[in-house]
Amino acid sequence: MDAYNEKNDYLFHIYTLGRFEIYSKGVKITENSKRSIRVWNLFKYILSHKNKMLSAGELIDIIWGEDSCENPEKALQNLIYRLRNYLSLTVKADDLILFNQGCYKWNEKFPVWTDCDAMTEYIEKGKELMKSSPYDARQCFEKAIELYNGDFLSDIIYDIWVLPIRTTYKKKYSDCIALFLELLDKSGDFEAVIRVCNDFFKHEFLDEKSNLYFLRAMVSLNRKQEAQKHYDRMAEIMYRELGVNPSYLFADVLKQARETPLKTEMTNIDLEFINDILWKDERTSGAFQCDKDTFIAISKIMLRNLERSGLSIMMVLATFAESRLSDPDEKEKMLHIIEEARRKFVQAFRRGDIVCHWNPKQILIMLTNLTFEDAEIAMKRINKKIEDEILSERYVINYKIIPLEHEII
Repeated sequence: MDAYNEKNDYLFHIYTLGRFEIYSKGVKITENSKRSIRVWNLFKYILSHKNKMLSAGELIDIIWGEDSCENPEKALQNLIYRLRNYLSLTVKADDLILFNQGCYKWNEKFPVWTDCDAMTEYIEKGKELMKSSPYDARQCFEKAIELYNGDFLSDIIYDIWVLPIRTTYKKKYSDCIALFLELLDKSGDFEAVIRVCNDFFKHEFLDEKSNLYFLRAMVSLNRKQEAQKHYDRMAEIMYRELGVNPSYLFADVLKQARETPLKTEMTNIDLEFINDILWKDERTSGAFQCDKDTFIAISKIMLRNLERSGLSIMMVLATFAESRLSDPDEKEKMLHIIEEARRKFVQAFRRGDIVCHWNPKQILIMLTNLTFEDAEIAMKRINKKIEDEILSERYVINYKIIPLEHEII
């Protein structure tokens, strides 16, 4: 049996978030048979508007909509009768649903506990306690998020009346998460931040605030590689589903993740120490990979030395694209293929070249000491290799080459 609220002065305990279940005296009374669907849909609407008188016409429209019904008033009366019988199986109460002047209403004399109401109460109490008692506020927020197991009445897919109510509770849940993470972050409980975020990401993965708290907690716990992987995954999904990149607010967090002991230690250092840092992991093959800020900084340094050094530097923008439309069901497969191609693509360049993953489908490359013609030859060779070995005929790499000049940056 599903556990329900610790208070025992309620006639019914009703779960609406992520499921629909009714318990009375510990006994589950909801049915899932096709014969009872309209009965329980009627109850869901009455429950969602339990403080309001509902006309027979309104209920008929909600239950039957455009479906034909020979005698809708009589059919509604039969549904109300059946609903009263279902609800009265474990309690002696014939007037759970009142009827007055053509309208129906839940009888407020009979107390009902619902998870959505309880969640709302915990959230409001937590807000009141944030300044005076952060610990108690955390307890309230914790209880609130435990109650959210999914969308409000998630089994009702097509009924329009549910949507605004569902959106309201989802926003309350998201706001609660933001406040809870704020308290956890201020107290330095980064393990709890990660736990709460992981649970929240099951319902809403692309929320900016929670991702910022999550990455900051990862960095604070020195789980920097995991933080970078999470950011890369988030950026990929955001670009794929929304067509946008993460905001600039993530830059400082990721910058902190890449900090070396040079910035975190106050002791004196020597050149041997610097030399060790510079050569760390520098015996690996492939191009040097960096973020956007680092790439732009290096480009500006190169620009300052162009006239004096006489270097020939080529900038290349490579874009992974579909040569023909693919089945929407193969999107995940497509991204996996592109990710593998990106990895091989970077390895194909020289150690002195510089690569930046600008977004999930575009790579910016700086080729040093190459003429335009040499860069064109190199790109054709690398593209053919990647397309033949990984991309096949469905995907291609489009690229554009321009020389690095003062007008570019």
